Amino acid sequence: MRITIGIATYLRPQGLSQTLEGVRALSLPEECELHLVIADNDDQGSAEALCASQEASFPFPLHYLKVEQRGISFVRNQIARYAISLQSAFLAFLDDDEIPDSRWLCELLAIQDTCQADLVGGPVIRVFPEGTPAWNSRLCFFEARQEPGGLSSRNIDCGNALVAISVFTQNKLFFDEDFALTGGEDAMFSVFARRSGLVTAWADRARVFETVPSDRLRIPWLLSRSFRVGTVTVMVERRLFSLEVMILRNTSKVLIYFAAGVVAGLASCGVSPYQKRRSLIFLSRSAGLVCGLFGLRQEGYRRTTGG
Repeated sequence: MRITIGIATYLRPQGLSQTLEGVRALSLPEECELHLVIADNDDQGSAEALCASQEASFPFPLHYLKVEQRGISFVRNQIARYAISLQSAFLAFLDDDEIPDSRWLCELLAIQDTCQADLVGGPVIRVFPEGTPAWNSRLCFFEARQEPGGLSSRNIDCGNALVAISVFTQNKLFFDEDFALTGGEDAMFSVFARRSGLVTAWADRARVFETVPSDRLRIPWLLSRSFRVGTVTVMVERRLFSLEVMILRNTSKVLIYFAAGVVAGLASCGVSPYQKRRSLIFLSRSAGLVCGLFGLRQEGYRRTTGG
């Protein structure tokens, strides 16, 4: 059985280097032939030299692709098409700021086999800079998803995912290019997969570790990310529901997030940094939903993997 591991990257040589070291250390599944594909979204090809320096000594074939059309959807689709050309059975996605546990791929494949799943996701464990207050791990963008292994009805994040190649070749499902610069392409992919009758599952022990840079702990990043999630939520639901239902659902969310923001703000009493950030995240999400209802997209998607 041939499996392709696909990594999207953009101007992150140190992170990519650490990801490659993690992939080197993977426990290799029995009777599996692995290939690694690095898709570089920098039109200058900045990751090519790093890939070339590792290619000869890598434990399995390493392929480098340059994807000049900017956006995460284009990168993921290019990786998928390359995996198809390699006649792979499965495609496993990683991001270029993640280090997989040595058993990562084995655990994804074990759940896939047990559930006969078309898509399998796994948890992303955030690693913070030394000295970071522990409460940061409880903020919504940094919490590790807690779910028992097995069948799942929730969306799969392609920062840690296994996809059967048949999803692309037989079901003709690829990543929506309207989400190329906003993110949310993996949520849309998961939703349409389930609507097509495909099986999604969760591998709770297929862990990857994501390094969180210090700038993501600051309020401006949290506000921008939360606002963008709000606009993307509306983008997704425009494709799923009638206009009336979409407006009703998201108006309710606007009110809920606004109320939650006010409550968290009062709970902070002006001194709790955790509650203060929760308040701002909720209020920014509410604002993003409102702007999304009026058709605004936030294209501040400055990299191809994650937020």
